[in-house]
Amino acid sequence: MASYSYSITYGDWVGTITINYTTSYNSISNQTTVIFSDMSWAYFGKKGWGTSASSTITVTAADNTSASGSTSASTSGSTNGGTKTFTATPNPSSITVSHGSAAGTKSVNISISSSIFVNPTPGGSQQYTITGSSSTTAASGTYA
Repeated sequence: MASYSYSITYGDWVGTITINYTTSYNSISNQTTVIFSDMSWAYFGKKGWGTSASSTITVTAADNTSASGSTSASTSGSTNGGTKTFTATPNPSSITVSHGSAAGTKSVNISISSSIFVNPTPGGSQQYTITGSSSTTAASGTYA
């Protein structure tokens, strides 16, 4: 299983997004399936209360950019300041993309766009959004 993390900041607030996934390449159909086992959003702030988090994950075949799929994950729950980890499982939990017909090593690009919502006071009406995005590339197999 592979894991990918990145951090986003807004003032004194920091959020870290982590996804755990595996890739499975089918050489007969020349497709890669990315299976997401879980996702978490860790939040840390000097003060403030996290209220929810969401992400959209997009998988694109590196050699066939018109072949892509996406899924979203979200969670809610409040914190009392400090560190809090929200955890959710994306639904659907897998994305399959088709590669180009050229022989060679195949890979997929995994892009994540995320938001973590925080309030400076518990139950307050002022809400701040920590947003960011990142991507990684995962090798999946070889097409002959």
